[in-house]
Amino acid sequence: YTNGIGDLIRDGLRRLYRERGIAAQVTGIGSIFHVHFTREPVTDARTACDADQGLITELHRRALDRGLYFYQGRLGWLSAVHSGDDIGYTLDIIGAAVDEMLEKGAFDALRL
Repeated sequence: YTNGIGDLIRDGLRRLYRERGIAAQVTGIGSIFHVHFTREPVTDARTACDADQGLITELHRRALDRGLYFYQGRLGWLSAVHSGDDIGYTLDIIGAAVDEMLEKGAFDALRL
């Protein structure tokens, strides 16, 4: 079950960034997901670290302001108690935070 909802959140995040024209790589397996703000494919720890860490930190701060907490290591993960409604809620909050960041030009260097 958690693998399936992991796929849902990763697919939703990919769609969210693609629709907003932002270069972002979404990684993860099973119930784990992570976003890397970079144009380069994330294939290992080095390429993950090369992504813009400031943007993910700001996104997570803005999500927290809206009631969505990410673990300090910046990974997201789901459990068997999470539902499709939780995925929608998460994507709505992240979308609102991203839109706010877009308005202030935070993603200008990563526009597609």
